[in-house]
Order: sequence, then structure tokens, then C-alpha cells
Amino acid sequence: MRITVNREDDTAEYRRWAAERADRRTDRFWMGVVGVTVTLVLLLPLIF
Repeated sequence: MRITVNREDDTAEYRRWAAERADRRTDRFWMGVVGVTVTLVLLLPLIF
């Protein structure tokens, strides 16, 4: 982490980084939901 004198630039950069992180988190969440759904759909015929 670098130290800068310009605080506004830092907060804008941090907000952009936080937004990217939130996007990645929701992407991972939806990939997990889709993975669980596909797994259940594939396993249900084997169980019943």
C-alpha cells in the first residue's frame, strides 16, 4: 500500500477497488448457486 498526499485520489481508488471486490464476491456467490443447482439437478435422478 502506497502513501499519497492526495486523499481524494486515494478514496476514489479505494472505492473503485471495493466495488471490484464486491463484484467479484457476487460473481463467486452466483457461480456457487449455479454449481449447487446443477449438482442437485444431476444428482436427483440418481437419488430418486
